[in-house]
Amino acid sequence: MKKVGLWFYENDAGIVIKKKLIEKLEKKGYEVYAYFDMRECYLKNGKVYAKDGYCLSDLDILYHMNADEQNEYQNNILKLLELSGVHIFNSYDAFMRCKDKLVANTILRQNNLPVPNSMLVNNHVNKELVNDFILESGGSILIKPRTNHGGKGIIKIDSVEQFWDIYTATSQIFDNYYLEQYIEFEKNDYRVEIFNGEVISGYSRTKHGTYKTNVSSGGGMLDLPVTDDVKELGLKAAKALGITTTIVDMIRSKKDNKLYILEVNPIMGIFIEAAEKSGSKRPVQKNIPNQFKTDDLKMNKIIEYIDNYLNK
Repeated sequence: MKKVGLWFYENDAGIVIKKKLIEKLEKKGYEVYAYFDMRECYLKNGKVYAKDGYCLSDLDILYHMNADEQNEYQNNILKLLELSGVHIFNSYDAFMRCKDKLVANTILRQNNLPVPNSMLVNNHVNKELVNDFILESGGSILIKPRTNHGGKGIIKIDSVEQFWDIYTATSQIFDNYYLEQYIEFEKNDYRVEIFNGEVISGYSRTKHGTYKTNVSSGGGMLDLPVTDDVKELGLKAAKALGITTTIVDMIRSKKDNKLYILEVNPIMGIFIEAAEKSGSKRPVQKNIPNQFKTDDLKMNKIIEYIDNYLNK
């Protein structure tokens, strides 16, 4: 019997989707191991085990989708699982390329895709270099944690003095800073969800405050269909980073009306329909727009990928 592993989020009604996936996979005759915490796994003699002693290295394939419970140790376990012979999707290398915002920005730029200007500096950087970058960026930049999600830790800087105040207060704590040009945009961003080279959903999020659109930071879901140019750019971004399934975030600049890629997420976006019904992101929605009813499609895509891999 083929063995399938799922490391899947349970918040935002993810537990509902997880149970459905387990049921569908078991009906197909697969053994499914899904109730474990990758942060509590361990390696012994080249094989990875869950806390209860189950050998995860005996799995044939693992699908991982759990943004809020990631940490550095868990990322190491993911890599070791792949090294022990388990087929991981998204692959560890693709996952980490997207997870590191600096690396993703650099790869996208190398592929001639539109991204904000960026800079990595250490904690004893030449002051003139940073001042020039801020001025060249139009006077506003973002300090971004390289591996956080949900807008956590992003700080908008609107003057050179403001940057140096933050630098002075934090340079004994942080040894580097990732700086990214702030591109002013209208009231919403654009998102396209991609699975295996196909756009499977697209929508927008409204701003909360002056620049963040992340729902976890107060942004709101917007029933606004994305255009073909947004879909095309999202597909190019996913291909450049070699990621199987992702959600690509973009904005359209007020200055030149050009699209810019802000982030290529290392995992698929949450199952919106289930989250909306549960009220985990906002009050329970009774009339969910058809645009957000993609849960079944996404589940089917995951199962189809597993089937194709295990039966090739």
